[in-house]
Amino acid sequence: MTPGTYEVRVTMPGYLYATKNISVSEGQTKDLGSITLLGGDANNDNVVNIFDLTIVGVAYGTSPPSDPRADINNDNIVNILDLVLVGGNYDKRAPRPWP
Repeated sequence: MTPGTYEVRVTMPGYLYATKNISVSEGQTKDLGSITLLGGDANNDNVVNIFDLTIVGVAYGTSPPSDPRADINNDNIVNILDLVLVGGNYDKRAPRPWP
């Protein structure tokens, strides 16, 4: 990379993305640390809300998923684990802070 300031973005379908601004100098290495993305954004509109809950609820119990967006954790079944991701992160928005 050339020296400068960059915005790094981490994304995954069904999860709220996170960003981090970094500055790099010539010959420098950067440890960006770790980030945990929050799941539940089934429709990828950068907010976990009733629309995501509806997508998961309608597809609940299907394997393979009747709507692939509802399988938040990508385990090939829409179940309580997907609902927990939506419920646990309800009303959260992207971008998420990345310490």
